[in-house]
Amino acid sequence: MEMDNKFENMDTIIAKVLCNEASAEERQLLMEWRQLDKANEEEFAAMQSVMMETEKLKPELSVNTDKAWSNVQSKIKSQKQGKIVPLRFLRYAAMLAIVAGISFLTYRLLLNKPQESIQLTAFNAIKTSNLPDGSTVTINKGSSLTYLKNTYHSKRELQLNGEAYFDVKHNKEVPFIVRVGELHIEDIGTSFNVKTLADRNVQVTVMTGLVMMYDSVDTLNLHEGETAVYNVVNGTLSKITGADKNEAAYATKHLVFENTGLLDVVKLLNDVYGTNIEIADSALKNCKLTSSFKNENPDDIVAVISEALQLKVEHRDNQILLKGEGCK
Repeated sequence: MEMDNKFENMDTIIAKVLCNEASAEERQLLMEWRQLDKANEEEFAAMQSVMMETEKLKPELSVNTDKAWSNVQSKIKSQKQGKIVPLRFLRYAAMLAIVAGISFLTYRLLLNKPQESIQLTAFNAIKTSNLPDGSTVTINKGSSLTYLKNTYHSKRELQLNGEAYFDVKHNKEVPFIVRVGELHIEDIGTSFNVKTLADRNVQVTVMTGLVMMYDSVDTLNLHEGETAVYNVVNGTLSKITGADKNEAAYATKHLVFENTGLLDVVKLLNDVYGTNIEIADSALKNCKLTSSFKNENPDDIVAVISEALQLKVEHRDNQILLKGEGCK
């Protein structure tokens, strides 16, 4: 494909992206176009300003998009204070008004239909559920996930509060999108973990495949084994290194310990399996473990740990006590 042909419909694509109507391929194309030239990035920023004006007009967009476009055009002329507005810029604005008008009209029509909202909540225990499309989600304790049942097969969009692990059944025609506030995480054939951090930033870790993270300003592709954080204050997306390998252990039951202190090992086991393991002798706190477990029974894991560190295991009611002389 020649470069000119590849980007010939950027006005339509920009409008669709700013109205959250674009596909993953269209968002990727826009990202390439923005990185191609500084002028392209400036043009995109200008269109975001127009979009903000269009958003203010939504109450007038129920049917009459011509009137809305006229209002947008007037605002643009006013902002430019008599300067000539490029024809390409006006085409973008017109497309924004049309797309926003269609989106708002669809929204108004949907209001007339009863919408059944499904909420999956994990209170004090990790919860795994099958979604209507065959995808699965594992929700960590204290978290919840919400989606609309009536429109799920045509718009797989879910709202997450807390932390969840997604194993997605990919469908190119119907993107799978997880929303956390303004952040969108879109599946491109993958499994991934999404977690709201203590500072309300959002961390995404990809286990397999690829996801696209984006808000109204920025876009970031995240590959297998990579982790990124979304800063809710300034809206930036950034990849990080040295992420916890056990980030999604609560869902995958895949635990990796590399010279890990016994206190941290026990804490993770209790979090993942809901066990009540305690270290009876303080001398054991210096012990460290290097091992990995995948879908193992917690009793078997404790047996391996006790063998490796020469510990004694005592079962008392629902409690497991680890005893020993300690580690040098």
